[in-house]
Amino acid sequence: MPQGNSHTPPRLHRVVVIVDENSNPFELGCATEVFGLRRPELGRDLYDFALCSPEPRTLMRDGFFTLTGVADLAATDTADTLIVPNRPDTDVPRRPEVLDAVRRAHARGARLVGFCSGAFTMAEAGVLDGRRATAHWQWADTFRARFPAVRLEPDVLFVDDGDILTAAGSAAPSTSGCTWYAATTAWRPPSRSAAASSSPSTATAASASSSSTRSPPPPLPPAPRSARSWNGPGNASARR
Repeated sequence: MPQGNSHTPPRLHRVVVIVDENSNPFELGCATEVFGLRRPELGRDLYDFALCSPEPRTLMRDGFFTLTGVADLAATDTADTLIVPNRPDTDVPRRPEVLDAVRRAHARGARLVGFCSGAFTMAEAGVLDGRRATAHWQWADTFRARFPAVRLEPDVLFVDDGDILTAAGSAAPSTSGCTWYAATTAWRPPSRSAAASSSPSTATAASASSSSTRSPPPPLPPAPRSARSWNGPGNASARR
């Protein structure tokens, strides 16, 4: 008698994003684009993706909209990769239950990802002590003052320190971090999904196995006198 197909598909890598009050929607969108959307052109599902929050209703940055209908923080206990919340008010302490979720995930070996100010969340949780990390350059001095035990590298796009990834800003760093991480977890080669979401400039990563390198500044258009120009993370300069 013929037997049915008993093949069990492999368990997908589970990516969980914590969304907390005043979280930035841009970085949430980057994570959802890379890890959460189905890619039928690739012929398979890549990730098991979920959003979670400590509250049933989460007011996003500046009260622009409210996020509802997502899982609670129990979802973090099954994450293979946990993306921590980031928010512009870095001086406001994170919720204790969020920090506890980050600590639990780290203790059981989950990979942690922080975009932009997400490094503050991880540092508050104590998982960055003695580790290399980056954050947006405008918060570098504040970060160093609050978390002197962290080896901050504010002049790179993102830092891969093994089980922890931090990205430095809100545009190319976040996207570069997302696409890089997609390439190192569930799918090789990532060319199609990366091409759909990456920025035109070349991202420079500081990896755990190599020395940190500064990202080359992109070409700049002529700027008015005294206008500030963006020369890459950690390299804001004023034209005089």
